[in-house]
Amino acid sequence: MKIACYSLILGKGYTVPAAAKILSRLGYDGVGWRVRDDFHLPLSNMEEKAAETKAVCDNAGLKISALYTYLPLRETERISAVLQAAATMGCSAVRVLAPQYDGSVHYASLLEQAREDLGRLEPLSRQTKVKAMVALHMGNIVPSASAALRLVEGFSPDCIGVIFDPGNMVCHGRENWKMGIQILGSYLAHVHVRNGGWFYSEESGWRFGWTPLQKGIADWAKIVSTLMECGYEGWLSIEDFADIPIEQKLEEDITLVRQYIEAAAQPAQK
Repeated sequence: MKIACYSLILGKGYTVPAAAKILSRLGYDGVGWRVRDDFHLPLSNMEEKAAETKAVCDNAGLKISALYTYLPLRETERISAVLQAAATMGCSAVRVLAPQYDGSVHYASLLEQAREDLGRLEPLSRQTKVKAMVALHMGNIVPSASAALRLVEGFSPDCIGVIFDPGNMVCHGRENWKMGIQILGSYLAHVHVRNGGWFYSEESGWRFGWTPLQKGIADWAKIVSTLMECGYEGWLSIEDFADIPIEQKLEEDITLVRQYIEAAAQPAQK
């Protein structure tokens, strides 16, 4: 498994070259770039930025693990442009957004429309050789592996995939980790690494919040071990929103995740 960082957690304070420099120095294998006009890669001129961004990453010795858009599935033309830019960058995956669920529209209608949208994206993915991924996320129609399978089942896993996100699933959609990994099967395209928990106060009642990687509900040592056991060899992308200074967090997280990978590999070496 390879370790990347989603550039969102670095925030606006780091330009693309500055982000690549620090991630390279800390030993990351790759970076997933935020695609939005405020930072890091502007959606408005993706094609223009593609070669430049690839050169920055090549010089830093980083692979581009994914491009993270905020584009809903229905925005086929704009997603197509990002898929093409990703291909130019040598990036094999692009995140797109599954529909939100707030109860105002029936789930079945949202699912039907989303599958129609994926049907339009599948040939574009096949053409560019860049996978379109949806993330397990609180508040949308795919908070769990089971729900995600209902969305993507029947599409080619070479074209359409799912981002497994145990940190989000702590908030909403948690299933047995191994069962979730097995449910997704070949649709498991990417893993986000972060953690969270539930906290109670008299004023607010129970509320979800982010925690440092080793202090939340998700047992990342166990999750990494299970991923390895199930044959996952892709990216572990750190997306840690714990309230810790950025460089300290980046360094601590990659150290922990490498330890988890090494520990998980030990039985296989005996």
